[in-house]
Amino acid sequence: MQRVPGDMSHFNFGIGEVVIFMVAFVLVFLLLGIVDLLAKNATTRSGGIAGLLVVLTLLAALPVWGTVVYLLLASFGENSQALWTIAPWMLTVAATRLGGVFLACALICGIVYAVAKGVHHQKYEIMRAVMGILVAGVLIYAPIMLYKSFH
Repeated sequence: MQRVPGDMSHFNFGIGEVVIFMVAFVLVFLLLGIVDLLAKNATTRSGGIAGLLVVLTLLAALPVWGTVVYLLLASFGENSQALWTIAPWMLTVAATRLGGVFLACALICGIVYAVAKGVHHQKYEIMRAVMGILVAGVLIYAPIMLYKSFH
């Protein structure tokens, strides 16, 4: 029987895949943290705004590139062939179901930065606090949303 994209009947999502998933998103958040630190410590206004735009862009696309990192890490495992048959489905779910939520978070953070008073460092700290709250909320909400959409 030939496998087709999106055929999940041949994919065994076990504890190994869960660990790889967690490692992938830890790496993604580590990269986001490094970029965030560089943007916060920018010495010029233009450098700070450029860093802010990079952070918000990475935040908006977090589900997609987190899924790409997961797919790349998991491709070294024993389920790699089955994983690549559902890869288009995983990327579609990440982009359509979760992408809008993270895009909204990035837009809210950008608006908070624009509205906040003070110099770049003060505005950035306020924006980071809002980003932390929003991302924590989304990380709680996303599994619930995905579970309800498939059941």
